[in-house]
Amino acid sequence: MFLSTPMGVTQTADHPKTSPFVPSSPSLSSLLRRLVVAHADSVRNITEPRTGVEFTDKFVFQSGLGSGRHSLSLVGAGARRKRLAGFPVDVYALGLYTDSTSVAAALGHTISSTPLSQSTYDAFISAGIETGLRLQITFKLVTRDKFVGAIKERLEPLMSADADAAASCERFVRQFDRVELGKGREVCFHLTQGHDSVTTCVDGINVGTIRSRSLGKSLLTIYLGVNPVSEEAKNRIGLGLRSMAESTS
Repeated sequence: MFLSTPMGVTQTADHPKTSPFVPSSPSLSSLLRRLVVAHADSVRNITEPRTGVEFTDKFVFQSGLGSGRHSLSLVGAGARRKRLAGFPVDVYALGLYTDSTSVAAALGHTISSTPLSQSTYDAFISAGIETGLRLQITFKLVTRDKFVGAIKERLEPLMSADADAAASCERFVRQFDRVELGKGREVCFHLTQGHDSVTTCVDGINVGTIRSRSLGKSLLTIYLGVNPVSEEAKNRIGLGLRSMAESTS
């Protein structure tokens, strides 16, 4: 069992408490109803349709470098789907979070005026914007070895260019040695601004931080690269990046 500070605390706006006083003016009552509706609409939680997993509009990620907790905004969500014995199964749901102001500053001048293409995702990855990934396992046959093995299989070709990157990949994988993974578990990755380090948490427990820019870039490439684990999730994240750039630019 891990003894550490919990990482993930979902953030949603506090709904106004019911007042004991009933407004006597119809116009005031109408105004209050409109304010409540507007408040509810401002919380853009997303339910991933294949798995039913809900991703909150805001999520607080923990950084392992002493820089506290970081609230990031949801960009998009999807599911990792594989075929098992010829039948499709949804292995886990995933949501990508980032800083909306940084997206607008880095991509706002181009992303809203051009069709989505791989260059859009490459520009986001290269910008080094602070990012968080939330994965919730939804398939009952997933084990630690299978989950970690699948990520390692994706990471190794991306991080084999030099010895330092390869060593970072091995350290990243070893973080899971004493972690139990299965259906219902949540795995989160927090990439600092500049992608200089990656902090991993499982069910809110910090299991380690790896200082490696190559690791951060490679993790995002798994989901946003030319051959993503989920094309559907990638497309939704791309649309979310565009919406984020347009709404904050």
